[in-house]
Amino acid sequence: MTEEALFDLALNTPAADRAALLDRECANNPALRARVEGLLRADALPDPTLTHPGDRTASYSPPIGTAGVVVGGKYKLVEPIGEGGMGSVWLAHQTEPVKRKVAVKLIKAGMDSKAVIARFEAERQALAVMDHPNIAKILDGGLHDGRPYFVMELVKGVPITDFCDARKLTPRQRLELFVPVCQAIQHAHQKGIIHRDIKPSNVLVALYDDKPVPKVIDFGLAKATGGGLSDLSATGFGGVVGTPQYMSPEQASLNNLDIDTRSDIYSLGVLLYELLAGSPPFKTAELQRAGLMEMLRVVREDQPPRPSTKLSTAVALPSLSASRGTEPGKLTGLLRNELDWIVMKALEKDRARRYETANGFAADVNRYLDGEAVLAHPPSAAYRLRKFVKRHKGQVLAASLVLLALVAGVIGTTLGLFEACRQADIARGETEEKERQRGIAEAKHHEAVAAAEEERKAKVREGERAEGERTAKLEANAKQAEAERQKSRAEAGEKLANERLAQVKAEQKKAEEANQVAQKVRDFFQHKVLGPENLRKDLPEGQLLPGGIFAETAENPTLRELLVRAAKELAMDKIEASFPNQPVLQSEFLWSVGATYLQVGEIQLAIGFLERAGKIQKKHLGDDDAVTTNTLNFLASAYRRVNKLPEAIALWEHCYASRLKKYGPDDSGTLVMLHNLALGYVEAGELAKGVELMERAYAARVKKFGAEDPSTLMTLDHLASSYRAAGKWPEAIAAWEKLRDARGKLLGADHPSALQTQFHLGCTYLDAGKPEVALPMVTETLVKIRRGFPADSPQLAGILAKWSSSLLGARAYLEAEPVLRECLAIREKTQPDAWTTFNTHSQLGGALLGQKKYADAEPLLLKGYEGLKAREATLPEQGKIRTPEALDRLIESSIAVNKLDDVKRWRAERAKYLELAPVPRAKQ
Repeated sequence: MTEEALFDLALNTPAADRAALLDRECANNPALRARVEGLLRADALPDPTLTHPGDRTASYSPPIGTAGVVVGGKYKLVEPIGEGGMGSVWLAHQTEPVKRKVAVKLIKAGMDSKAVIARFEAERQALAVMDHPNIAKILDGGLHDGRPYFVMELVKGVPITDFCDARKLTPRQRLELFVPVCQAIQHAHQKGIIHRDIKPSNVLVALYDDKPVPKVIDFGLAKATGGGLSDLSATGFGGVVGTPQYMSPEQASLNNLDIDTRSDIYSLGVLLYELLAGSPPFKTAELQRAGLMEMLRVVREDQPPRPSTKLSTAVALPSLSASRGTEPGKLTGLLRNELDWIVMKALEKDRARRYETANGFAADVNRYLDGEAVLAHPPSAAYRLRKFVKRHKGQVLAASLVLLALVAGVIGTTLGLFEACRQADIARGETEEKERQRGIAEAKHHEAVAAAEEERKAKVREGERAEGERTAKLEANAKQAEAERQKSRAEAGEKLANERLAQVKAEQKKAEEANQVAQKVRDFFQHKVLGPENLRKDLPEGQLLPGGIFAETAENPTLRELLVRAAKELAMDKIEASFPNQPVLQSEFLWSVGATYLQVGEIQLAIGFLERAGKIQKKHLGDDDAVTTNTLNFLASAYRRVNKLPEAIALWEHCYASRLKKYGPDDSGTLVMLHNLALGYVEAGELAKGVELMERAYAARVKKFGAEDPSTLMTLDHLASSYRAAGKWPEAIAAWEKLRDARGKLLGADHPSALQTQFHLGCTYLDAGKPEVALPMVTETLVKIRRGFPADSPQLAGILAKWSSSLLGARAYLEAEPVLRECLAIREKTQPDAWTTFNTHSQLGGALLGQKKYADAEPLLLKGYEGLKAREATLPEQGKIRTPEALDRLIESSIAVNKLDDVKRWRAERAKYLELAPVPRAKQ
């Protein structure tokens, strides 16, 4: 049931009964319950149009920073997505003149002083004068309850450093992404705006048409070069404006009035330093430990190491290199010289020696990318001399006094001073040369390690190739031997079967009928399905065990069709009459027919045969026999398919206990029963117990078969799904990621199984409230998944249906609409009469309803409900919840357009389904 529909239903339920209603409807969705309870609490507040209970002369309205509040008459706040010292940023839905998602920035309650309002207004003005594709645009602004707000485009991105690391971008790719950031800052400077707070969290990267686009945000500390904007600051560092590890030396002062555009050049240099070397020149923790005054001194005076030097001495060099798609030795060599010079020029303490403009900074980066000579270069000897004099003012002054007092010694004194400078330069040069040699040595070491690792891998590959050839030869020999054994056994089996057939004919009064039935059993099951290799060795000669039919029929649709046809002809009483004195053989043929029905979806027929087979086996073999528990396992699966979960769980409990007692916890059959039992509890809604059992099953499979065995990965798949059903998002995400990595390693990242896992991971991120991660992940994955299916594939429609359900659950109606339209187009073409097609009609109507497109939604909602209702008698158990869900959408639609008669009509229909509990994670 949708959030709005459940809220409407709860409003019309007596307050005393609401808890029971929410217990039932939100049993497996605590997040939905929390949102509905919040809406109920908000509904209990006084009507904004009425007077406040405590003051009949004053009007009341909810606080501006509250979900559901409409700001400026057309921006409905949804949830906070960012927070700063003076304000917060909210995701909001704009309702007119266009419908879209936007970001609304609000002043926090209690922060509306003149100073804060002036800075807030300054940021709005700064954004208003700028128009650049790499700067977040301002769309609107005004006052709400006397407090200012402004509306910006919604940037669905992540910090630039996180984006680069997650995608393992190379240094070249990072530089290419950095250039438009410089161009955006240049645009701001041309408009008279200095940002003053450039850092990774204020440079977000989002995908637009699969292309990464950086966007500069948060001009909350902006300063106008021409005095047109307010320059009031509100930071946590006294009068210091900015973030310490990214601020320029001139900003690192308690009297930082002398700031110009070159301050942003320094911050851009720190950003590039972090993109290349993995961290800023001065780390946050180190600066904070130093205290405010020492922190500012470090920023003003201390010279940072070059990026290549910092990388070469970093403990985490291997991981930093991996996140940059480069080997350690190559990475440090790549940064040395030109890139070091470019970054260090931007980080000059003397701003006169930095790049004059952000465009100049970008141009030098482009020169490097184009293979041209860069303008940045190491400081000259004369410059180093000037720096020496500046650092040693006392010695220079003393030398000057000596010069005045002792004219005769002027030459010697001056030469002595220059000699001291020369020696200092030599010492510094030696230090730098030592650093360079150390970097070269480390690079050679890393290269040697890499070469040794490559040699080891080559040996492993050669060993694997030899082992593969040996295994292939052994398999070929085994196949030849098996073929010979089969031939001899086939001849013996044919002879024994004929003898048994003659015996049956002699024993039965109805000789002709018995002969025909036995002939069908023998011919079909032995020759078409089983083959003589499936003779049971522990039964008397001539008796058959119809095993292995699933592998045969799954790969051969024609054989499956023959099997179903023959199974329908082999009635239960005929099979039993064919083997009157061999109940175990009867039961095995009954099991074979029942298992066949189960496989092809004839569930009720399957239950009849499996129940009869199980009854015979319990009597003659005992409850704990392996044959009996195997049949009961199939019977439990059939019960599960018709939603008889208590009966299925009871059988699996018995089978698991029996196998555990008889064969121990590490037996393969025991693990199968434990896995199935866990799955039963999850689907029955007993999520805590189901998750605990699935965790045990997974741990046991890892121990017995290893983490990468296909059966282990299947259990991990179900464990991830169980975590997701229980709302345990971190555990589900971790399990999906482990499964994705394992399948990608074994099968390749673009294998259908790996892509399906990535798809489920993205859906789970959306469930967990992380659309900024989910949307680009699933969009990229769907592009690859589509390549493996025809455009009108029903399987593709099923995948799209799962994604659209997650989008609807997250109330991402705009994003859900195109996915549902694609899904519906496929289903109308390939499955026009299927219940899933009509469910998709209703869901598409729900997506339009969520966007308030009432006229477009209504016909889809009606068609969806009518189609589901017409097929109600044939709906599978997992599909029955879809009919009341369709009614909930009709109720919501009728309320929205004020069709009160329709509201009553649909509510009366909905009352018939109040006892129908949701089915967790039902298939679409």
